[in-house]
Formats: sequence, structure tokens, C-alpha cells
Amino acid sequence: MLKIGDQHFCIFKVANMNNEKKVRDRRLIAFTSVSGTDVEFYYKLLTKRYDTVLTSFFEKSLENLKTVQIKDGY
Repeated sequence: MLKIGDQHFCIFKVANMNNEKKVRDRRLIAFTSVSGTDVEFYYKLLTKRYDTVLTSFFEKSLENLKTVQIKDGY
């Protein structure tokens, strides 16, 4: 659980590797509720490279999510 502004987000981090295709799959999924409506955010990366884009994916995705501003009732 992460609080951003006045909103609480439930966050899931997923990391998989498809050995057959040599593809790395990274996903960050965040859920919150605004005025009784569920809101979902998805970040996804598919890559064959092992580089800083891959290793910093979760950190960068969370930085981006923290820029979201939600105002109840708007």
C-alpha cells in the first residue's frame, strides 16, 4: 500500500522471464478508488535486453505514478 497525495494505492510488481523467447516481462499495476469508482494504472515493459531500463523499471514507474493528482469529485 502506498499513499500518494490523499489517495491510497494498492501496488503489485510482477517480473517474469519467457525462457523460450528470451523476453523479460516487467509490470507494475496500481489500484485506487475515486468517489467509489475503481481506477487502475498499468506499466508494462517487454524486452530482451538486461540494461538500466529493465533494472530501474519499478523505480521509474513508481516515480511516474507519484506525479498523478486525483481530486475527489472531478
